[in-house]
This record gives sequence, C-alpha cells and structure tokens, in this order.
Amino acid sequence: MKNPIILTTIASYLPGFKAGGPIRTLTNLIARLGDEFDFRILTADRDLDDVQPYPDIQPNVWMRRTHEWVCYLSPDQRKFLTFRHHLTQESYDLLYLNSFFSQLTVHAVTYRRLGLLPARPWIIAPRGEFSPGALRIKWPKKRLFLIFAGISGLYRNLIWQASSEFEAADIRKLITRFHLDSNPTILVAPNLPPEMRDAPPTVRPPKPRGSARLVFLSRIARMKNLAFALQQLARVQGEVSFDIYGPKEDEAYWRTCQQHIASLPENVTVSYLGPVEPDQASTVFASYHAFLFPTLGENFGHVILESLSAGCPVITSDRTPWRGLESKQAGWDLPLERPDAFVRAIQQIIDMDQPTWQKWAQGARLVAREFINDPAILEANRQLFYTALAQKRMT
Repeated sequence: MKNPIILTTIASYLPGFKAGGPIRTLTNLIARLGDEFDFRILTADRDLDDVQPYPDIQPNVWMRRTHEWVCYLSPDQRKFLTFRHHLTQESYDLLYLNSFFSQLTVHAVTYRRLGLLPARPWIIAPRGEFSPGALRIKWPKKRLFLIFAGISGLYRNLIWQASSEFEAADIRKLITRFHLDSNPTILVAPNLPPEMRDAPPTVRPPKPRGSARLVFLSRIARMKNLAFALQQLARVQGEVSFDIYGPKEDEAYWRTCQQHIASLPENVTVSYLGPVEPDQASTVFASYHAFLFPTLGENFGHVILESLSAGCPVITSDRTPWRGLESKQAGWDLPLERPDAFVRAIQQIIDMDQPTWQKWAQGARLVAREFINDPAILEANRQLFYTALAQKRMT
C-alpha cells in the first residue's frame, strides 16, 4: 500500500537556512515520518532574501533528497498566474501549508476560494506568525490582509496546526477577531526535535566568577529583539563578551543595534561573527556560558532547544513555549516588560563560579533530553496528518 502523499509549501527549504525555525521544523518532521508519508515540497530556488539561486539545483523539476522530493521554483513560477500549475499537475492526498502570510500560501488559498483546485484536505501551520510580537511588525499591512481574508473566506474550513497550547491560543484569538473561520479545527502537534546528540566535542570555556561568554544566534530582525539584549548588557557588572551570529535580515535594524554596541561600556565586548549553518549551531552554543535571546515571540524556538541540548543555559522572554526554566536550573523565561529581570539573570550568570554554572549546564541538557525523548510529540504529528486524511476532501 502506497504512503499518503503530502504536498507541502514552504517559503524556503534546504539547503537554505536563513529562515531559521520553519526549515528545521520541516526537516525534522520528514526525518521522523518520511518512511510513513511521502513528502513533496514546493519552495523557492534560493535562500531567504538571496538574489541568486542555489548553485546545485535544477529549478522547476522534482529532485530527490534523503526522504523527500523537492521542486525548487524560480521566481516566475511563484507568481499567481503560474503557481497554480504546480498544485494541479501533482497527485497528492493532502496539502500542507507552512505559513499564513507567505506568497505561496496566499496564492493557494485564493485558488481554492475560486474553485480552481481539486478538493483535498488542507493543513495550515502559521509557524508563530500570530504571536503578538510577530503581528506588530508591519501590522497595518497585515491587518488589512486579515480583514480581507475574513470577509472573503480565504481560510475557512482548514485544519490549523499549532506547535503548542501557547500558539493555539494565539491562533484562536486571530481567527475569532477577524472571522477567519466560524468553527475552526485547531490541532496541537509540537515541532518535532532532532534526536538527542552527545554533547559537542568543543572544549568548554572555564567559568570564572565575574565574567561570562554570552551568545546571540538568530536572524538579525526586530522579531528577535537583539537591540533589547544590547541595552541590558550596558547595565551589568563584570567582564562580558557577547558574540552575535546570524544573517542580517533587516539592515536598518542592524544599524540600530550597531548604535547600541557603540555606546556599551568597556566591560562589554561585542563581535558580529556572521551566519551559522544549522549543523554547526550546537558546536557554537557549547562554546558559551549562556544564550541571550529576548525574542518577541516564538511558536516553538528550535534555537532554544539547540542551546539547551548543548548545555548552554538560556535567557529568553516568556513569549515562547519554553517556560519554568529557572526552576529547572536551565535558564530564565522573563517578561519583556521587566528589563531589570534580564539584567539580574545576566548578572547571575556573570557571578557564577564553575561548579555552579556546571549545574545549570546539566539542567539545560536535562530539559532538552526530556523533551526530545517524549514519544507523545511524534504521535501528535502523526495523528495530525491522519486526522486530516480521514476527512478525504475539504472544499
């Protein structure tokens, strides 16, 4: 018996990495369920914001990767008049949309509303786009689109995937506010993690009392809130080195961050070290004492899990599913409305001696191990697809 075919859309995919979490979410999902479902992916032929396509792909044809088939679409094939062809020429059992606002998703739901696609079950995963922090970015434009989507019924009668109850509440709130669906089906299927790996072989830096090596690893964009992190570093005592990794997605925002860097006191040294390939993230985290990541919101936070897995405690906001970290000696999840709490957490890391910090590093690894080894997460994702497939058709 053939595996169900899941046709998947995502703005960018491997070998790209600049889009961060959504790519890792999908690759982990396929690695864990690729023997049970036949994943076929429609995506762009280049990484996020890149002008040039990937050098080793042939655009607009299906290419086999490890478990999945991928069609890398050139810009002309992602336009409204041409993209429909790719949703109608393929035989599939389920359409799986990764993103609410992306170009490919908007095209697809518009075709569906016009009756131009075959009736199939659909799943849509907003991937954190409905968090309050994410919505504030370009809010006037997003608000107009949400009003139009509610009036036109673009997103009615879909299955909505949330990665946590935290995200499910955000999805339900937006659906209700903008009348996107009168009776929405929202299923929680947490993002699948990779298998737990041994601690990276990197030689960990010693942790003397009074100094700390901190890291920021993410896209440099307003959503990730690097400027806030820099502002709090100006208020701590002790010697701090703060290394920044990630693509400069928003150059104007990076200039703002540079202004904060220029005004930091002499006890804080900041270096920008560029983007990091996903398979190197764990090694990077293992070289630091804490991950400073005051994000405006994450539906999951793969980068947080990577830090914890590497034994690097996390200082993040309370706008992610990673909660109660301090009680587990794995880090801190703090309200952005209380910047003093971030200063205290950073200072606590600075003031730790080696034995104390080692306990927190072990606590971080334990939190990651408990999450990764939870069999309910895999089963929730499996049931997400089987629940949708059981509906047979969705118009």
